Amino acid sequence: MLKEEIKMARNKLGLSQQGLGNLLGVTGKHARSKVNDWESGKTEPNKTAQLILQYILSLYDVDNDPFLEFLKELKE
Repeated sequence: MLKEEIKMARNKLGLSQQGLGNLLGVTGKHARSKVNDWESGKTEPNKTAQLILQYILSLYDVDNDPFLEFLKELKE
């Protein structure tokens, strides 16, 4: 997964790096730095996180997707 795709998925959800990390199961203070590492290309997310991010990106032109709306609601 490309680092640009990770940032695009995060922006699509309107999340901070901390928020995306938490959503993908990275807990605590390490969530922001872990996502920053992904976005800078230092490391890659695990396979489960990659699948979720790829799904989010696949919805780029889809309006009112129920799963995407659910993910957006989680940040509130």
